[in-house]
This record gives sequence, structure tokens and C-alpha cells, in this order.
Amino acid sequence: MAAYGDKLKIITIGGKGSALTSTSVYTIATGHAQVRIDSSALDRLTNQNRNPQKPLHSIHLINNEALNLIETRAYLTVLLNKLLHYTNSSNVRLDVEVTEEERLIIEGSSAELYGVCAILDHEGMGLGVVDDAVAALSCEAVKADVRSFDGVDSGDGFVDKEAATVASDMKVLLVGYDSNKRGESEAVSEIPKVNGRLREVVKALHTMVRVELNSGVKGSSGGSRKAVGTTVSGLAIALLFLGKSSLCRVKMNLDVMGKEGLGSGLVSLFEKKCPSRDVLTNGYKAVTDLLVEEDYVKFGYGVYGLLGIVWKIVAWEEITAVFCS
Repeated sequence: MAAYGDKLKIITIGGKGSALTSTSVYTIATGHAQVRIDSSALDRLTNQNRNPQKPLHSIHLINNEALNLIETRAYLTVLLNKLLHYTNSSNVRLDVEVTEEERLIIEGSSAELYGVCAILDHEGMGLGVVDDAVAALSCEAVKADVRSFDGVDSGDGFVDKEAATVASDMKVLLVGYDSNKRGESEAVSEIPKVNGRLREVVKALHTMVRVELNSGVKGSSGGSRKAVGTTVSGLAIALLFLGKSSLCRVKMNLDVMGKEGLGSGLVSLFEKKCPSRDVLTNGYKAVTDLLVEEDYVKFGYGVYGLLGIVWKIVAWEEITAVFCS
């Protein structure tokens, strides 16, 4: 939430030519922005007359009581945008009594799924940037051999672009660092590939979410949901491997600190507070089961939970790297 007295950002939705983005959904969901309906959309709503001959249906907009405040706001923001862009009905309203056409929009919008996907998109992009910086801190803390970063782009035209970009960013972050020549650990050498895959899948998710947030509701959403499952499953596996890689570097940092004094206390705290490898792996297995069962909404929330686990691991990598330096 924004601090008391801060002026909230205003995000306008429903206007012609406007596009809802993952960042906008996330900003609204986290309480850092207020929603304003575009004046043209308000005019359409106020000028439309209710047809008394059309039956109305009572509908519960929020059926999932397990949603937290951020998830609920994301869902309702996406749903509102879908309703405002629906122009085939002459009776679009924002109350909970809806026409049959509106009921079909709400039920077919997959707004809850795309709401959590927007959160995954925004936080996934942030994680990619933060983890590169934290990994660089660990490299400095343990005086890692980072010569392999120079060989990611061989210059022959056959290059993993995302891995090469990560390697380039790492070299910038490590400028002035005097690498040792004792041989590189896998937890260091794999950084460009592992972090590069996260960037790759988040870009794919971003492209998909941008389309789905701003598209109309047309018939069955089964194909769209399966497409979401395909894309988000890529994010889940990328998070699993990034989390494992980060955990390895946490342990490298702790090994350098030793088990006496501050190191002893930090090891004890790490064992109590940091998600373990088993927690990470079990989290991934749980979301995979949900995907197999084609419960796409729960799958999306499961990956969001997995993302939270990885954020905690990366935070611990940063803590140990700072104290190790």
C-alpha cells in the first residue's frame, strides 16, 4: 500500500485505443494506484437504457474465498476492463445483477487467471533483474572464477541471446572485479543459462498477457487456458532451476563465512527461515499436478506461490553475500 499522505497514481481504463498492461494491473492490485473509468466508457454506460424485458441473473463476482487482497484487486481490474470493452450488449452495467450476455462475459473472461498472470509477468521481470545483481554479489563475496562469462557469445553467430545478455550484464556488474583462476563452480557458470531462461519465459508470458488482457471474450476459453498453462509451466520450471541455483550460492556464501561468530548465527537463522530445496521442489511438484488436472486458475496461483518461495531464496542469497563480503 502507498504510504499515508502519498498521492496515488491514477490509471484510466475503458477508453478507445487504451491497453491494460501487467504493470498497471500490478500497481492497482498492490494499492499504489486508483482506477478511473474513461469518460467515454462512462458515457456509454449512463446513456444505455436497461431493457426491462431481459431477465437478470444474480452472480457472485468473487467465488474464490482464498484470494488475498492483491489477487482480488488484480482479478476485478481485469474483469472490469473486459466488461468495459464489451460493446455487443446494450446493457453493460457494473452491479451484480447481470444479463445473460454479461454473465457469459464474466464466466468466459478468465479474468481471475489473467489477473494472476499479470502479477507473474510483472514480478517475474523484477526477479530477473534482481537475481542478476544478487548473483554478482555472491560472485564477489566468494571470489568466484567468472571467466566462463566471456565464452557465452562465441562470435560465430550461433548464440543463446538471453544467456549472452545475462553474461554481458554480469560483466558490467562485476567490472573491476579480479576473478580468481581456481576453477569455476557450477552454481556460478550456470548463471547466464539459468537466468537467461527466466528472461525468455517471462518475455513469452508478457506477450501473451498483453494480448489476453485487452482481447474480447469469444466463445470457449479452453484453448486460451491451455495456452496459458503451456506458457506459465515454462515459468514454473525456470523458477525451480533459478531457485536451486540461488540456494547453491547461498551455501557457498555461508561456507566462506565459516561456522564461528556471525557465520554460526546466520547459518542457524538461514536453516529456520530460508525455504529449503525440498520446499522448492515440492512447490514445483504441486503446481505440476494442478496443470495435469487442468485446474488452470489454481495452477496460476500455485506458480505465484512458487515465485514467492524463489524471492525468499534470492533474498537470502543477498543477505549472505553482503555479510560474506
